[in-house]
Amino acid sequence: MQAMILSAGYGTRLKPITNFIPKPLMPILEYPLLVLTLKWLSSAGFKRIVINLCHHSEKIKKEISNINLSKTEIIFLEENPILGSAGGIANAKKYLRSKPFFTINGDILFDLNFKEVEEFHKKNKPVCTLILRKDPDAVKFGLIETDLQTKIKQVARKQIAER
Repeated sequence: MQAMILSAGYGTRLKPITNFIPKPLMPILEYPLLVLTLKWLSSAGFKRIVINLCHHSEKIKKEISNINLSKTEIIFLEENPILGSAGGIANAKKYLRSKPFFTINGDILFDLNFKEVEEFHKKNKPVCTLILRKDPDAVKFGLIETDLQTKIKQVARKQIAER
C-alpha cells in the first residue's frame, strides 16, 4: 500500500504558533502528529509514503529523519509555490505507482482500518473513495450528502462566517 500525506500548508488558522511550528509537527502528548501518522501507516503495511512540503519543510524533514521506518520508503516533494491539495496529489502521481493509494491530511488525528477501506474500494470500483465522518459542526466546513448506496449526491460549500 502507498499513501500521500498533505503537509505543505501554512496553518493560517493556528497563527502565530505556526510561524514557528508547522501544523503537522504539533505535539499530541509527546509526539508530533506527523510522526504518529507515519508510524501508524508503517505499522499498517504502507511501503511508500509521499509527503508534500512547503511551509517549514526543513523542520519537517529533520523531525522525520529522527524516526525509524525501516520497512517504509519516505519521499519528500517540495512545493514552491504551494500547489494546493489537488496540485500536490498531481505532483506526486509519478511516485504513487500502484492503485489505489491513500491521501491523508498531515494535520489530523484519525483511526481507520485501511484494509476494510481498500476492500470496499475494490468491491465498488469507484474513481475514488472518500472517508467521511459525522460532525455536529459540519455546516461550518461544508456538507457532503450521500445516498443509501454511499454514493456522493452533493457537496455544499462551507458557510462563510459573517464579518
